[in-house]
Amino acid sequence: MIRRPPRSTPLYSSAASDVYKRQVWQYIAKELVLGMIIGMVIGLITGVFSYFLSGSYTIAIVIAVSLFTSMSVATVLGVLVPLLLRGLKLDPAVGSGPFITSLQDLISLTIYFSIAFWLLS
Repeated sequence: MIRRPPRSTPLYSSAASDVYKRQVWQYIAKELVLGMIIGMVIGLITGVFSYFLSGSYTIAIVIAVSLFTSMSVATVLGVLVPLLLRGLKLDPAVGSGPFITSLQDLISLTIYFSIAFWLLS
């Protein structure tokens, strides 16, 4: 669903110990802020567009909030999974492939349906 492959390059440097423990939290925070900004812009645009298509504020809010949340989570997940794999002494490049894509799809759908259920019930 939500993917950001251009930012996967720093993960290889983190695998090579270029990102130290005190810098990891700064890196995660920067990724979260970037994901929130992108999610806000895309969520707002898509929310407005879906309102014009459906005529329903509720559906527009569900879509906008779901995209914002999914994109914010996707950026953090894109950093945490390779770091976790690195901590487990596994190849972090494995986490940048199908594993992280499948995991993010599952999380994005869960976020979408949870927000839809919460706002529409």
